[in-house]
Amino acid sequence: MLVLPFYGLAQAQAVSRIRSIPIDVVYRGDPIPVRGDDGSVRIVYNVIVTNWGVRDLRLKRVTVSDVKSGAPLTDYDTVSLEDPFRLRTTLYVNPKAVPENRLIRSAQAALLTVELELKADNAIPSVLYHTFSFDSDTTLAMMQDDGSLSTELVTSSTPLKVSARRPVVLSAPLRGGWWRCGSGLGYTGAHAAVYMFRDARLRAPQRYGCDFFKADSAGQQLPNPFPDEITNSMFYGYGAEVLAVADGVVAHVTDGIPENVPQAKGPIKMSVPLTNETVSGNWISLRVGSAYVFYAHLQPGSITVREGQRVRRGQVIGRLGNSGNSVGPHLHFHVGDSNSLNGSEPVPHVFDSFLFGGRGEASSKALRRTLQLPLEDALVDFGGGRQPPRVRP
Repeated sequence: MLVLPFYGLAQAQAVSRIRSIPIDVVYRGDPIPVRGDDGSVRIVYNVIVTNWGVRDLRLKRVTVSDVKSGAPLTDYDTVSLEDPFRLRTTLYVNPKAVPENRLIRSAQAALLTVELELKADNAIPSVLYHTFSFDSDTTLAMMQDDGSLSTELVTSSTPLKVSARRPVVLSAPLRGGWWRCGSGLGYTGAHAAVYMFRDARLRAPQRYGCDFFKADSAGQQLPNPFPDEITNSMFYGYGAEVLAVADGVVAHVTDGIPENVPQAKGPIKMSVPLTNETVSGNWISLRVGSAYVFYAHLQPGSITVREGQRVRRGQVIGRLGNSGNSVGPHLHFHVGDSNSLNGSEPVPHVFDSFLFGGRGEASSKALRRTLQLPLEDALVDFGGGRQPPRVRP
């Protein structure tokens, strides 16, 4: 029996005939729809594309469609794919968008972040279909069913089912407001970063998380202008009580990591070396049903609970601080599927209720939101606290 090599013809010939594009596509993350503070439904997940061929491939277009209707839901063209935050070939991103970023070299993998934004509930698809197009290559030719050759390098991957599960519903992790959601859901934010955490598994564990900073109506974290030397106590949110967001069981506690001294120019100056053990500072996880809720960067000595303890919704469990990999006092908050802050798959969540005050700066009229997720730069008021600071004219 004659078995054709994957690239078909003998090495001496200039053009290789291929029966299929030698890529492997794997979906990472369970795409559970979640409603953002703007009312739209977001479906976010990662796709890993590996080039198993002996030639480099340059991704030209990725189209995501609804299998049932055939309608395209999003389309990433060459400009989108040159954005290194959209298509990553290394863990650490050089933010410059150039054509070279679309190149997936032989034996290399790339990670694509897909974000679907849907305006209506009845538009949520049950199955997604992905089409991948690559730049034409004069040394490659696709064999068609009729035996002819084509220079169009297009292929489709196996369908992806959209989960029917709902986001986890939680109550407020903090009182009052304004709390600004830093690095909220979005492909460019710090929480979209992918991690390798000890078990040789690539994840984006913090995808739906927020860094909650107490803010005034202008979105500032401390009075402006501020001096050349600043302290933790200058920040509006420093020492705020952190609350259990549901009835649950304390699954993990790390305490005793000293706080950082904030720097007026912005860089992080950690009080201890940055390791897997210190990166999150003092932190707590709560097991709520099958999910784990993570609170990080707490004040040392402020944690009032112990592992194995049952807690009630609204119970004070610690205070907001500036420990670990933190540039200033804030509460890092996200939800995962296992008891590992940076080693779990992300789980979308929504808050039962909050006031939405705008994005960046507070508007004069706050709007009530229910069962929604604060998005990037949202100002939210959870109620039950003092009035948010106002900027003096």
